[in-house]
Amino acid sequence: MHLHTIFGSLSALSLAVASQGAEHGHSHLHKRSEATEYDYVVVGSGAGGGPVAARLAIAGHKVLLLDAGDDQGNATVQQVPALQLQSTEYEPMRWDYFVHHYSDLTRQKEDSKMTYRTPAGDLHVGPNPPGGSEPLGILYPRAGTLGGCTSHNAMM
Repeated sequence: MHLHTIFGSLSALSLAVASQGAEHGHSHLHKRSEATEYDYVVVGSGAGGGPVAARLAIAGHKVLLLDAGDDQGNATVQQVPALQLQSTEYEPMRWDYFVHHYSDLTRQKEDSKMTYRTPAGDLHVGPNPPGGSEPLGILYPRAGTLGGCTSHNAMM
């Protein structure tokens, strides 16, 4: 094992341990509003919706921000950029979305990224799935959490 790999792993582990139990001090994040009228309703808190909602609120507008998930901001996989690859598999915010690039299933199955659910419940990616597998499509990882897909795209 290369020395830089060891130090990189130790750095990621140190950051993960240091962030355990870190609480944010933003009490307004969990404050419920009794407002029933809003100037703007923003759907999605990802790279587009979050900044739009924030800027509208800063400008003094009443803004309702709707999102498909909850706040996973205290999760280690969200706080440590080096764990970005693991965040797509993190169950509390994992939102698997499968697409078909072709309407013809025969042609779709030629794609090396075609994903199937096996009879055992596992996912098989690629050609030659086990018999009885259900074709799902091409996996597009999405995140159902505050921050949307920016939460599992290395915080970008």
